[in-house]
Amino acid sequence: AMSASMRTRSCSCSSGSSSQHSRRGRDESSTVGAAGASADCAGTEHCAPQLVNCSPCPATVLFCPPAPDALEGDSGKPARRAVDAALLRFKVEARAAPPLVRALLVHNGLQQANGPQDDSVHLRWCSGSIKAASLRHMRSHQKVNHFPASTELSRKDRLYFNIARMQQTKGARHFDFVPTTFRYPQQYREFCEAWAQNKHSLWIAKPVASSMGRGVRVLSHPRDLDVAAQDPLVLCRYIANPLLVDGFKFDLRLYVAVTSFRPLCVYLYRDGLTRFATQRFQAGAHAAHNRFMHLTNYSVNKHSANYVPCLDADVEDYGNKWSISALLQHLQSSGTDVTPLLARIEEVVIKTLIAGEQPITAAYQAHAAHPALCMELYGFDILVDSALKPWLLEVNLSPSLGCDTPLDHKIKANMLADFLTLGLLRAPQPPPPPSAASRPSTATGSAGSRTADAKSLAGLHALSSEQQRAVKRVHSETQAAATGGFLRIFPAEGTWQRYGFLLEDEGQTNRALHSHLYPGEDARKPSSGSFTNEFLLRVDKYTSPLPSRVASSSKQSHTRAPVLSSPPAQLTPPPAPETKIRTTTIATTRTTT
Repeated sequence: AMSASMRTRSCSCSSGSSSQHSRRGRDESSTVGAAGASADCAGTEHCAPQLVNCSPCPATVLFCPPAPDALEGDSGKPARRAVDAALLRFKVEARAAPPLVRALLVHNGLQQANGPQDDSVHLRWCSGSIKAASLRHMRSHQKVNHFPASTELSRKDRLYFNIARMQQTKGARHFDFVPTTFRYPQQYREFCEAWAQNKHSLWIAKPVASSMGRGVRVLSHPRDLDVAAQDPLVLCRYIANPLLVDGFKFDLRLYVAVTSFRPLCVYLYRDGLTRFATQRFQAGAHAAHNRFMHLTNYSVNKHSANYVPCLDADVEDYGNKWSISALLQHLQSSGTDVTPLLARIEEVVIKTLIAGEQPITAAYQAHAAHPALCMELYGFDILVDSALKPWLLEVNLSPSLGCDTPLDHKIKANMLADFLTLGLLRAPQPPPPPSAASRPSTATGSAGSRTADAKSLAGLHALSSEQQRAVKRVHSETQAAATGGFLRIFPAEGTWQRYGFLLEDEGQTNRALHSHLYPGEDARKPSSGSFTNEFLLRVDKYTSPLPSRVASSSKQSHTRAPVLSSPPAQLTPPPAPETKIRTTTIATTRTTT
């Protein structure tokens, strides 16, 4: 069923090592590379994505990101077919699907199904939450990009409710990464009492189910609320000491993949976006209504006269949108140790997902007919304060995949390709002939590879069938993740010691998975003040630029603006109000750009 241009790589569904390649795979490594495509893959026909032959399971597609011009519509070029178009089909169930999703799937040889949902569709892509009952009709070979009840994390009122529940049951000190929050109108009286204790404090009002900064307001007094409207809101205490770069406030957009909630399996993408406000930060109530100063949403700040875009994907520390790796490099250049910050960020992500584990798992188990039908891509928004403490702002169910700048495309196209690869989308295989069962296995791979696979499966006979499936799936995900940018942060070395007691189902499957991956770890006491070797390897990747596998658009020459230019100014405390001359200079530079 594979085309002649298809390349395969030998591995095992149960192997956690990505270094055991067949002889053919090693011979082709100079052409294909470790990521499943050539290092400078531009989405051309010779850069066909691989199928990883996880014998005895069907081959897994390694997705390759498309070039930027593929998002602009039909360019007249035939789509590359990595597999037979009749074998892999997708259906987009969204009113306004991001062009990147459709372009990437077609680019990798999948065929869009336009008819009603049926068994021939291998991937369902939904822009919003899914109905849990729809999982009852899905087959074992199908995937959907959402878990049921994911709104337990993405709706702001449910997010804070679940975190408050964990604070009560597990201890507030373990979930201290969210600001003081009240739900309106249910907790309006409590909000007024909290405001009365510090009448100079600011608060942020957010609609519980909105995005892109819609309806978000900064409050300096309870009377700023429209009490008559009674629209459901969350009222969060404003973080008054944000970390600044060149005097500007920013937040981080992290991309988090979850392939299972029980056992919990979490992957954090090695890079993301740093989004800056367009007005210099000023503390105090006198500037409370300046959205361009207090809100960091791109959808808000792109309308500012001071917004500075970046037109070069290779320059990641310019304008009002940087990569996270560029920000970390800037912090390091100013003498800041980012290792503790990254450890705290991983902790925020893991604990937030633990808070939503119980309701999401309950909804899945009540309706899903098969295991491993769902995968989820969350967008975590994190604010870092001047003490380098990360604060969770919100969790996005369908993070924006719009590519308005070359940097957007570089990060999001690679990330989405790696996310789909992590989903283990498999090409169906024809059944073997009857006589094949009696013949010895002819699976490719060296003897050393098969020996390593056998060692990785040692002890599985003592596990239940559910636990065995979980272990094998995580080994397959580990091999798929090794070719891309998603890094597994749970389960990982040391995580059972740090977070196992927080799981509401400490359970047998979570414990069995950790014990298999890290034998003896659950019996050791947590080590305080030290970082594991596995985490330090992740830090090296977080602080390194993302290697692009897509061709850059034609670079446009431009003069660097004085705002957020590279190298940026040193981190400073909140400066005096910005002068008119400064504003004029920024606006003029933007026009030149």
